Amino acid sequence: MGASDALYREEAWRDAGFSSLNDFMHAFWDEWFLPMDPNDLLCMAWKWQNADVSRIADGDLEQALNRIEAV
Repeated sequence: MGASDALYREEAWRDAGFSSLNDFMHAFWDEWFLPMDPNDLLCMAWKWQNADVSRIADGDLEQALNRIEAV
């Protein structure tokens, strides 16, 4: 499911064993992100915003994904 709005709307965090939303926010997000180097987080944010595989196929995402080969 990932960290989508459905995770919160459907309270799917309960399925992972968290007792409350506050428990989830602290035990998962805080414990995951706070130990990270801030520069690593900035690098990840840049990649999330700029990584676009469709650029190699003039914006055609389907064509770009079809170029992927398993080796």
